[in-house]
Amino acid sequence: MKIWMTTFFILGLTFATVSFVAAQEDPNLRSTEEQQKKEKAEKEKKAYTLLEQVVDEAQLLRLPENRVRVQIGAADLLWGRNEGRARTLFALAAEGVAEMMRNASASPGKDERRGPDRGGTGGQFRQELVLAVARHDATLAYQFLAATRPSTPPAATGSSPFDSKDDLEERLLAQVAQLDPRLALQNAEQMLDKGQYSRALAQVLAQLQAKDKDAAAKLEDKLVKRLLSGNILSTL
Repeated sequence: MKIWMTTFFILGLTFATVSFVAAQEDPNLRSTEEQQKKEKAEKEKKAYTLLEQVVDEAQLLRLPENRVRVQIGAADLLWGRNEGRARTLFALAAEGVAEMMRNASASPGKDERRGPDRGGTGGQFRQELVLAVARHDATLAYQFLAATRPSTPPAATGSSPFDSKDDLEERLLAQVAQLDPRLALQNAEQMLDKGQYSRALAQVLAQLQAKDKDAAAKLEDKLVKRLLSGNILSTL
C-alpha cells in the first residue's frame, strides 16, 4: 500500500506546484505567456493521466480498504478538473466502505468493538470518505454518512443528553458549518427535533455568528427553548 500513498504524494505535489513554478520563473526565459499556459496544461494532463492509471490499477486490489483509499484520494484530487468522475469515485468508495461496515458487523473484531469511528477498519475509512466529500459537497457527504452507517450503532456511553452516538456526525456538522452555514443550521435543527444535543452545536453557533448572524440567532433560540422545555439545564 505504501507505493500508492507515495504516488498520491507525488501527484499532490505536482498539482500544487504547476502554477507556482510558472509564476516564479524569470519571464525573460519564457517566450510567451501562451507557451507558459501550454506547458502548464501539458504537465497537468500528464499528472491526471498518471492518476487515472493508478485508479484503474487499484480496481485489481483484492482488499476493499486498499481500493477505497485510492478512490478517496483520487476523487479529492480530481474534483476541480472532472467533478463527474470524482463523484463516481466517491460513490465507489462509499460502496466499499459500506461493504467493510457490513463485514465488521457480521464478524466484529477488536477494532470494531471500539466503535465505528475508531481503529484501522471500516470506521476509519468511513470518516476519511465523509470528511473528504464534505470539502466539496456537504449534501453528498450527508448522503454517504447515512449510506455507510453501521447496522448496529454504538450505544451512548453515559446518561448526559450530550453523549454522542456518532462522533463522525458531530465532526461533519462542525465542518459543514464552515462551508455551508445554512445547511449546518438545517441539520442542527433536525438533531434538536430528535432530542439530540451534539457537542458540535457550540462550533456551529460560532461559525454561524461569523458568517450568518440571523441563522445563529435562530439556532441559539431553538437550542435554549429545547433545553428549557426538557429541563436539561438542571441536569448538566
